[in-house]
Amino acid sequence: MPRLQPFDRGKLRAYGFQYDASVNPTYLPGRYNLLHENPQPHVRDELIELPSSTTPLLRLPLFWLSFKNLPPALFRYWAVRTLQKRKVLMLYFHPWEFTNIQAYQLPGYVKRVDGKALLARLEKLIQTLQKQGASFMTCQEYIRTSMV
Repeated sequence: MPRLQPFDRGKLRAYGFQYDASVNPTYLPGRYNLLHENPQPHVRDELIELPSSTTPLLRLPLFWLSFKNLPPALFRYWAVRTLQKRKVLMLYFHPWEFTNIQAYQLPGYVKRVDGKALLARLEKLIQTLQKQGASFMTCQEYIRTSMV
């Protein structure tokens, strides 16, 4: 869902959706407090829930804004620790971030790193995770192989 807002889960099931990846089990001031949500993939209301990853202890969100604004080494460290602890790392990005967005009137924290610089940062993250033995798959593949 846009901005990870709540919605009618029954409607998703009725429309034939198998999973929901709209839960960010963290606290974002002014947005939501979902610290009570399960941070691991699970089934709820006959729908598979694939929450966005958060760090194990503090539940800091590992999402596109932290990826863009944290020091890259710190984000990579937290991603590796989360993968080790939870055995799954669910990250999402917006395709538009991997192009030059400097001309758009967006907050500085959104435009801070974009385009080729952000792509290079993603490539480094992938390399780091591969060294840890991580495999990469779509949500559909994860459901088929891990949620049965």
